[in-house]
Amino acid sequence: MAGNNNRMISLKDYLPEYLEDLEKKDNNGILTHIPSIDNVLECLFPNSLITIGGIPSSGKTSLCLQIAWNVAMHGNKVFWIGVEHGKAFYCSRLLEQISGITGKVIRHIAEISDKKVRKDLLDASDRISEFGDNLILVDANSAPLSIEQMKEQISEFGEDKQILIIIDSIQALSFYLPDKCSENSIDGVVRAVSQLAGSLNASIICISRKSKSEASSTSLAGLSYTYGLSFDSNVVMFLQTKKKSESGEVELFIAKNLRGPAQVFIKLHFDPEMGTFKESN
Repeated sequence: MAGNNNRMISLKDYLPEYLEDLEKKDNNGILTHIPSIDNVLECLFPNSLITIGGIPSSGKTSLCLQIAWNVAMHGNKVFWIGVEHGKAFYCSRLLEQISGITGKVIRHIAEISDKKVRKDLLDASDRISEFGDNLILVDANSAPLSIEQMKEQISEFGEDKQILIIIDSIQALSFYLPDKCSENSIDGVVRAVSQLAGSLNASIICISRKSKSEASSTSLAGLSYTYGLSFDSNVVMFLQTKKKSESGEVELFIAKNLRGPAQVFIKLHFDPEMGTFKESN
């Protein structure tokens, strides 16, 4: 009975608690610091699940890495759950974005004598040294982690500020999870991830594959393999290249947005060589 009493409260008694929470600016949501996205979403709210879907090579991981770095630079902890790739892959991609140097050049830096390239790389390393403590790479590729293990490891940081967790990708996580959750179903994994957001009061972004046959579709049914992801997510966005576009223009379609406008197209410019997004003119 005690447990039930804790769940039941009058609106009159709850209102002061709610208003007090609003005064805690550090827990009122996280900005992506991509203005056109923040204008529509307002922020990434605590205890929320956000899905970014797209076909392979559409820029999903690049967009999320850029958001991760933006958030880390502004003082919030970001936990990148890397299932699709190992730590070296994500480190290389971030270094490309921050330095403006292609991955091919970075991988052959020992052979590069160009002083400007070396200086740009050194400057990027300095920026990472300044803010890099806020971005934690969690290797769930070489050593699979259960949802409970993720919760324990993240909780050890004891953050007062709201945290951001990014999972790349939800389909890969459902395949690699040692406990598999709820009869091995991806929908069971989605529910467990949603509960993780609640228990940590975190924002969680799930990168999701979209079937190629649904490349231009704006329907929630386009998310591969799962109904639960579209149902449990507070926000669902689809990243897609504009038809007949050679200018790098892409569209981020807000298919679902529980706290704001939906069925909205956000226009961005994508540089595939650097893996970075900018506001579209």
